[in-house]
Amino acid sequence: MKKETGFLIFIKQPRPGEVKTRLGEAIGDRASAELYRDFVETSLRRFQRIAYANCTAYYHPPEEERFFRDWLGGGVKYEPQCEGDLGVRLMHGFERMLTRYHRVIALGTDSPDLPLDYLEKACSSLDEHDIVFGPAEDGGYYLVGMTAPHPGIFEGIEWSSDRVLSQSLHRCESLGLSVAHTPLWYDIDRLEDLNRLCQSRDEDVLQMLARHSNSLDKLSADYSA
Repeated sequence: MKKETGFLIFIKQPRPGEVKTRLGEAIGDRASAELYRDFVETSLRRFQRIAYANCTAYYHPPEEERFFRDWLGGGVKYEPQCEGDLGVRLMHGFERMLTRYHRVIALGTDSPDLPLDYLEKACSSLDEHDIVFGPAEDGGYYLVGMTAPHPGIFEGIEWSSDRVLSQSLHRCESLGLSVAHTPLWYDIDRLEDLNRLCQSRDEDVLQMLARHSNSLDKLSADYSA
C-alpha cells in the first residue's frame, strides 16, 4: 500500500470558452474558467495530502509549460500531454509514468470534493487487480489506475458518451484483465452539479466556494426559481 504511487492529473490552461464549456453555457465562459482554475488548485491541494502519492500535472497545451509552472509552482511534477484523443493521451501518460512509479492513477479535477478515501481505495485495489475504475454518474469514470501499461484498453471508446465505462470494461474483459471499482461519484459539468457541490462540507471546497460566494448565491437563486 505504501509503494510509491503516481497521480497523473489532467489539467488544461484555464482559457474562457475552452474549459468547463457546458457549465459556461449556464454561468458564462469567464466565470466557468475562474471556477475551473479553483477546481485545479483545490484538487491538487487535497491530492497532495496522500503522503505516498506523487502528483504530476499532465498539462495541455504542451507548449505552455512555463505558464503551468508559474501557476502551480514546485509542489508537482510536469508532463505535457501528447496529441490524440483521450485514449491516446491516457495511454501515453501511463506509459511515461509507469517507468517511475509502481502504480499510477489518472484523474481530472472535475470533482474537487472527491473523497480522499476513494483515492486510497483505488491505490490499494491495485495490489490485487490489473485495473481500477472510479465510476462517474454520467457513465464515464473520474479515475482509472493500473500497475502496467495495457495497450488497446482505450481503443474504440466513444469518449464523452454515457458508454465510456461500459465499453472500457468490455475491453478489459476481452484482454483478460481483473478490474476493481471505487464508489460512484459525480463530475461538475452542469449547473445542477455546481449546486450539488455547494452542499459539500469539505473545508478546502468551502474555502474555494467562499471566493465565489456572490456569483454562486445568484446562480443558486436562479436555479431554484
